[in-house]
Amino acid sequence: MSVPPPTVPEDRLGGWVLSESSVDRPFDAGLVRATAHTAVYEDAALHEHLAERTGRDRIRRFFFASRLLLEPRPPASRTLWRLVADRSMAGFEDELRERGFLAVERTEERRFDVRGTEARLARYDARSRAGEAVVSVRGWLAVWPTDARGEFLLAGGAYPTSVVESPRDEEDTRSSDENAPSGDGDGPSADSAASLTGAFDPNRFREELFALIRATQ
Repeated sequence: MSVPPPTVPEDRLGGWVLSESSVDRPFDAGLVRATAHTAVYEDAALHEHLAERTGRDRIRRFFFASRLLLEPRPPASRTLWRLVADRSMAGFEDELRERGFLAVERTEERRFDVRGTEARLARYDARSRAGEAVVSVRGWLAVWPTDARGEFLLAGGAYPTSVVESPRDEEDTRSSDENAPSGDGDGPSADSAASLTGAFDPNRFREELFALIRATQ
């Protein structure tokens, strides 16, 4: 089944780079099968900034949009919407884990307005390694029906919010000694790990993500 890609206005995508575009079948519920066309965008500048400081590229700020079509095309109903939302939310949890996020947990679910249409919005909390530091991550997913029969839109993403764990003080002291080992090169110094927080702006990240979600068509 041919599924057109979701659309996001170009003026909303400044600074975002398309990293993935794919068509797959996210679930098969027996009576209905879902096919989705998904586009994933990343904040390339933040990714490069964090990779330079941590020596790793796991921490990414990303946004995705997906158009999902059901086959056959069933009539709209609250039960159908709940089925699509539940399967999509579980699938997004799996996606976060596949991207290397740890301790992924769905912590909230509520209604969300998308240009006058009611969507279901889920929040996810997770963590990620950044060299020697552990970083807190926040994810969001919105799911809503379109006017077309059997069609839904999904949009969401994730972003780092803060450093929640840094190297121990005694390790910091030892690393400053000129006679101490230089380390294995796998992570940043304590000062570098602590400075990661300065690269995070969770309020701005959240506002920009929600604006992209609402702009998805």
